[in-house]
Amino acid sequence: MLAKQGIEPDHPDDLGRTPLRIACQGGISGIVQDLLDTSQVNVNARDDLDQSPLLVAVLHEHYHLIGPLMEAGADPELRDFCRDTAYSVAEKAGDYISLRRLREAVKLQKPISDSLTGVTAALAS
Repeated sequence: MLAKQGIEPDHPDDLGRTPLRIACQGGISGIVQDLLDTSQVNVNARDDLDQSPLLVAVLHEHYHLIGPLMEAGADPELRDFCRDTAYSVAEKAGDYISLRRLREAVKLQKPISDSLTGVTAALAS
């Protein structure tokens, strides 16, 4: 789809934002899936703020993107310039839907993160 328009699937703009990151910010699941299907995108590419597409999706409460991004290999532990991860962004916002979806996507057998509070740890169990 984007390739037909002459857009490289993993080419960043001046702020380091790839088409995947921009689609995640907008919650555009069709474009996100199209990009992931190309297998030509770095699902963990980071912009000038060190934000990954997964972190951006969580930040903008686009829960429906968590599963596809995680299935494609997105790393929920990547930290941005504020040292936040997808988990900590969701926790700070009280976004328990994203926390649950992150946990379900990775099927953790251990605590989500050493940095999480007791409330989140209780939710995860």
